[in-house]
Amino acid sequence: MDSISVINIGIDVNLKEYLNEIKYVFGNIANICGYPYKINLIGLDKKIAGPQDKLAIYYGSFIQDIEAPIKVLYSRNDYLKANALSPVDFYEVSDIPFIKFDKARECVQENGSGGIVFLNDIFFSSFWMLTGHQENSYHQDGRGNYHLAGTFYLKNALNEKPIVSIYANIIKKYLLRNNGSLGIAEPMSLPYANQSKRAAIALSHDVDYPQMVKWIECLRIIGKKGFSGLKYLLPIMNGSCNFWKFAEWMEFEKSLCAKSAFYFMGCKGSLLEYFLGKPDVFYDIRTKEFSEAFSSIRDAGFEIGMHASFNAYKSAEAFLKEKDSVEQTSKAKVYGNRHHYWHLKPRDNQDTLKMHERAGLLYDSSLLYEFYPGFRRGICHPFYPYDITERREIKVLQLPPAWMDNQFDSHIKENRMQDPQAYAKGIMNTVLMNNGVLVLDYHVRGMNEIFYPRYGSWLKSLFLKEINIGEFNFLSPLEVAQGWIKHTSRINQIE
Repeated sequence: MDSISVINIGIDVNLKEYLNEIKYVFGNIANICGYPYKINLIGLDKKIAGPQDKLAIYYGSFIQDIEAPIKVLYSRNDYLKANALSPVDFYEVSDIPFIKFDKARECVQENGSGGIVFLNDIFFSSFWMLTGHQENSYHQDGRGNYHLAGTFYLKNALNEKPIVSIYANIIKKYLLRNNGSLGIAEPMSLPYANQSKRAAIALSHDVDYPQMVKWIECLRIIGKKGFSGLKYLLPIMNGSCNFWKFAEWMEFEKSLCAKSAFYFMGCKGSLLEYFLGKPDVFYDIRTKEFSEAFSSIRDAGFEIGMHASFNAYKSAEAFLKEKDSVEQTSKAKVYGNRHHYWHLKPRDNQDTLKMHERAGLLYDSSLLYEFYPGFRRGICHPFYPYDITERREIKVLQLPPAWMDNQFDSHIKENRMQDPQAYAKGIMNTVLMNNGVLVLDYHVRGMNEIFYPRYGSWLKSLFLKEINIGEFNFLSPLEVAQGWIKHTSRINQIE
């Protein structure tokens, strides 16, 4: 690799005890920026030697004494006790969001030579968001769903602000502005971007309820539509009105030159278990009907993944058994997963994320809140989660979803969204502006417009009306993950 493309980062030598955590943050930011990097521990008595080793970024306490176009003042917060810290305020300055852990007034200032100084510690804030330290304080109901009313996160709409991606793109802007004086080349392009595409969309589907329980749906349609629902009873009973919508999704996606992932559950639940608090699926993937579905999905070049059961987090052995079941019945290798109801281990999400490593997954896509669309971990790019106990990256890539279909429908009472279409367009715009990945989760049954008019048909309409849709590159989740892993392997820190 040509060393001219490597950016030098200076870290205050007094922060050496947090080097694992700081490297983790810089690694994610460098992946988004597209620059390989080298970390240098420096103090006031230890300067970088030679003009070829000019600092691009400095992080520490001596911002007045160290030369670098991008400087971030260390907040004196303890990275190893981040889970005990709560923000005291939130500011936006020139459209840049800042989480404040102290009462310092000023957040950012530009210097006269085309650089920028962050007086707010954006790197600590990034670590706090990426590791989900705030999540253990949130209320969870019996199904593990988080309820965020009154939280700092929701009051300041952090779900709408992928601050890590935003900070990375600001840093990239100032690196480009100073690339001549720093002697660095242009950054590497993101793997899904080219001259006409700035961001990516990855469509995915949870296969929860593709086979109707007909008597339940007859009652449901009457409950929803009253007497006007009577006309649907015969179509439900004869099967012409159904939730088996694999072909409809694939047809729609082919019109976009897209190929999605379908996540199937490897174990079978029951109605009784559902009502007793274990809400797993009722279908059996070993049947002929599913065998035919698997064949059509494989033959069309779409992805097959696993949908981990509600309690899969409790046992690595059970989790692996579910993965093996999907692989054996589908005759496809499982690379990716999404947990049913986003249900990771309560109060210890990272334990479940480490389980993915042991199961040999390439990626997971389970970090979204059930009721609230947006960016749960403050990022709209793929990233590796962090194990705060072992102080290392967890080597299964996360593809963070931006929204799920029913967040714009049945969950509006909880999330209090005023204009679903405007909200969705706002998320799309944010991802586009930050050159990120928009991961969407739509249930297979959502193409039934009688029951779910605000699911599949609504998405079709949104894409047709979105004037910037041509700037997105449609890729499967697997394609996004494979591309990002190849990209990050070129960004590895230079020792």
